[in-house]
Amino acid sequence: MKRVVLIITLIAVSAAAYLFRPAIWHGKPLSAAGIGHLLDVQATQSYSACGETTSWYEGKQVISRIKFIHGAPNRYRVEYVSSPLKGVVVGDDGTSIWRFDPALHEVVDVITTGCSVSSSCAHLLCGNYDILQMGVGRVAGRQARILQISSHSGKLVKRLWIDEKTGVQLKCEDYDSMQHLRSRTVYDSVQYLSSVPDSLFCKSSCGHQACVESEGASMTVSGLSKALGFSVTQPHYIPKGYSLNSCRVYECMHGCCPKSAYLRYTNGLESISVFETPNHNCGMPGSCPESGANSCVLSPDVQGRTASFTRHNVAYVVIGDIDDRELHRIADSI
Repeated sequence: MKRVVLIITLIAVSAAAYLFRPAIWHGKPLSAAGIGHLLDVQATQSYSACGETTSWYEGKQVISRIKFIHGAPNRYRVEYVSSPLKGVVVGDDGTSIWRFDPALHEVVDVITTGCSVSSSCAHLLCGNYDILQMGVGRVAGRQARILQISSHSGKLVKRLWIDEKTGVQLKCEDYDSMQHLRSRTVYDSVQYLSSVPDSLFCKSSCGHQACVESEGASMTVSGLSKALGFSVTQPHYIPKGYSLNSCRVYECMHGCCPKSAYLRYTNGLESISVFETPNHNCGMPGSCPESGANSCVLSPDVQGRTASFTRHNVAYVVIGDIDDRELHRIADSI
C-alpha cells in the first residue's frame, strides 16, 4: 500500500476528531437548535491527548499511535509517533489544514471535504441524520456520553464518546455506507492545559517551507468558469439531502497539471466532490506525472468511491462514500 494512501486515510481520522464541540446534554434526541448549538459553541478547552488511530482500507488494517494537541478555540495538531506513519504531522491553524510528510520533505495544504463546523450545517445535519445519546462509558479514565449518528434509514454513520465534564471527544468510530467500520480513534490519556503556543499550529513548525496553496477562496459557478477559462458544469442530479457547499479552484501543488474546478456538496456530515479539469493528457486530478501517480492529494476523504470520465475535452472525477449507482448517476448527469 502506498504511503500517500495511508496518509490520506489517517488525515480523515484526525479531522473527524475535530467535528463536534462541547454541548449541554439533556438525555434526549438532539433537535435542530441543539445541533446548531453543538456546532457553534466554542471549544474552551486546550489539551493534549495520546492514543491510537486505526483505519481499514482495501481489507488492510493500519494502526498508528498519535499525539493530539488542541488549542482553543479552533486549532489542532496531530503527530504520528509510530510506523508506518512515524513523523507525519497534520495541523490546522484555524484557517487551513496542512500536512508534513518527512518522506517528501515538504508541507502541503490539504483540501477538506467535510462540512465546515458552523450552524450553517445544522439544518442539513438534522434533516439527514438522527443524533441520539446511547448511554455512558469510560474512556481514558473519564466518564463519557456516547453519541450515535445514524441516517434516517437506520444506517450507523458515527459513534462519539464525549467527556461529560469538558465536552472533549475521547473516542470516535466512523462507518462507511456499507456499515463497515472505516476508522477508530481512541485516547488513553488526556491532559488539560491553560494555554498552547500558537507556533505549534503553524506550517513553519515542521521546519520546511509550505508548497503553494492548493485551494482557492469559494466563489460562484460562473465566477469559477471565468477564472478557469472553461464552462464549469454542475451535475443535474445530486442525491436527496445534499446541497452545494462551495466552488473553488484546485491547483496541483507541483504545478504540473491545469487548474481544476472543485465543487463540494454536503448533507451536513458527509460530502460529494466533483473535480473538472481541461484534459491535456494530465490524467485525472490528483495524478501528477511530474512526481508520480497519486502524489497530488485531492482530499482526506479520497477513500470514497470514484467515478471518472472525459467529455468534450474536460476530465471529470466524482468522489463520495455513496452507492455506486448513485455515484454513476451523478456522473451521467454532468
